[in-house]
Amino acid sequence: YKSFYVRIMTYFQLITELQNTVKQDPNIRFTGAGNIYELNNKPDINYRVFYITPNLSTSYEDVDQYSLNLFYIDRWDDSTNNQTEIQSAGKTILTDIINRFKTNHPEVEIQYPYTFQFFYERFSDVCAGCWVTLNIQVDSDVCSIGENY
Repeated sequence: YKSFYVRIMTYFQLITELQNTVKQDPNIRFTGAGNIYELNNKPDINYRVFYITPNLSTSYEDVDQYSLNLFYIDRWDDSTNNQTEIQSAGKTILTDIINRFKTNHPEVEIQYPYTFQFFYERFSDVCAGCWVTLNIQVDSDVCSIGENY
């Protein structure tokens, strides 16, 4: 009988799994995490961007909570005035990503409701999109798993 210990889901795994979920979406052409303004350093960025920025993390007893901002960003073309179209697409795409993530990871608890905020912003380019603050709760217990389980 051998046993080993597994942590349910770390912060690194959470971000990695969110990004892996996004890679399944054909609408997203670039994925990143960190400081949203780092996009200014990417002049050749391929828009329809999904980006994660961290907020807070709270730990207590056997639970870790994470607050993350999830962004959808696309280039705004003022000749077609597509700002509202981009914002609408962003809300739909982010909702699909959250739902797919939840389906793939039933051990993760997403705290509802979540609110979308629409924006028009200048990075290296003039962009539009939306973001949502997602609050996620995961078990932080370290559990023992044996070979005969």
